[in-house]
Amino acid sequence: MAEQADSPPDERPDGNVRAGQLAHSQAGQLENGQAEQLENGQAEHADSRRAELIAAAQTRWIAALTDLGGRNTLLYYKDRRVGTLDLAAADPEVLDRFLRTGSARLTRLFRDVDVRADAIHRVQVIYRKARELLEERGIRAGYLATGMARWDELFLEPAAPVLLRGLTITPTRARHDDFDLTLDDDAEVNPVLLHKLASVYGAATEELAEVPAEKINELLSRAADAAEVPGFEIADRMVIGTFTYAKLPMVRDLQAAGELLADSDVVAAIAGHVEAQELLGADEVAEPVADSPEEDYSVLDADSSQRSAINAVLSGHSLVIHGPPGTGKSQTIANLIAALVARGTAQVSAEELPAVLNEAARQLADWQELRTDEGLPRLPAGFDELAKLQAECDRQLAVLRACIRLPDEPEPLLAALSADQDTAWKLPRLYQLGTRFDEEDLGPLLDELARREAGPDLAAAAFDHAWYSSILDEIRVPRPALCG
Repeated sequence: MAEQADSPPDERPDGNVRAGQLAHSQAGQLENGQAEQLENGQAEHADSRRAELIAAAQTRWIAALTDLGGRNTLLYYKDRRVGTLDLAAADPEVLDRFLRTGSARLTRLFRDVDVRADAIHRVQVIYRKARELLEERGIRAGYLATGMARWDELFLEPAAPVLLRGLTITPTRARHDDFDLTLDDDAEVNPVLLHKLASVYGAATEELAEVPAEKINELLSRAADAAEVPGFEIADRMVIGTFTYAKLPMVRDLQAAGELLADSDVVAAIAGHVEAQELLGADEVAEPVADSPEEDYSVLDADSSQRSAINAVLSGHSLVIHGPPGTGKSQTIANLIAALVARGTAQVSAEELPAVLNEAARQLADWQELRTDEGLPRLPAGFDELAKLQAECDRQLAVLRACIRLPDEPEPLLAALSADQDTAWKLPRLYQLGTRFDEEDLGPLLDELARREAGPDLAAAAFDHAWYSSILDEIRVPRPALCG
């Protein structure tokens, strides 16, 4: 005890100081740990709130894009006066060969002249509609639909094609009086029908998209029966028409893009996440891109508004571009892709692009084909074929001029003939009448009338004379005295 009392007075305070420092350090670590846990909890709560907002927005967007109403022809098909073609009246042998080989001439599918003329008129309308959708919206819409699923709904009459097989319709002549029909190799199960049965009735249709065509009717009926879809049945029908489901791929993309959407600050801001909105609002974008030849990587022509949009994206802005068809959206996308790739900030995969981006990729490919290694333009690869085609057109026009009087500038006349869609479908009847005239030995009379450029009155008088002459000939043979 004495030794402890005799210890230097400053030794014990050092021990107390070290103990105090240790206690203070432990308390600081505890406070830091609690603060870190608090921050982690707040961050997890914020992330959870962000994920909830994005998931809710994803559900709203999918519901807005999913069209299961009565206007959807893939669920509520109706036979129209001219916009659809039922193949029930087609020749069975020709139809079977068409389905096996994938190609047929329209006029050979129908034997009856009147049915054939009606089919030509209907396919003219289908062809124009399919071409319009392809050129203006990048949507392929011409299909052969096989099988028609029906079930009971209140106030509506469902009629959904079961199998869809892509159909290419090609006019054989400029007057569109006959068409070559070419089917795709594979048929596709109607994805909108599968989506409707799954989302509304809870049918197990997830695996049916890959089912072989010959088994789809049985398996689809089995799935509908298991889900108790009221009155479900599949009628045996084949129709040609235009069917569009342009929004369904967008629905599928949204359903599969949960992680991608969750990582996007732009999507979070659109979904209503306040912090993401503040983050985007406070971002300092890069300086505007200099509009100089050295910095311009455009591969297609672009006006000032298109360049402004491209520069905004390159400067770090997020934006949406709206515009009607034909205003150069695909050109702008092509130029933007080229600029991003040139700066090493993007990689492009054509398989992942929707219709408008596919068009942009096609234009980029065309540009690559039309440039030399030095970057200079060169003639298209098919220029020789185009020159031969023009020479052939000139030759045929010269032959036509030798038979028919044409004006020096025949383009307006030819355009008017091409635009006349009403006369073309009557041609099979006119051809039948011409054949009958030839059978009655009236061909020389028709040729003579054509040579004289006879008008309606002279032609009628000539036929009246021929009719009376034929009557006299019939009488003269058995009773010559009557004709003396």
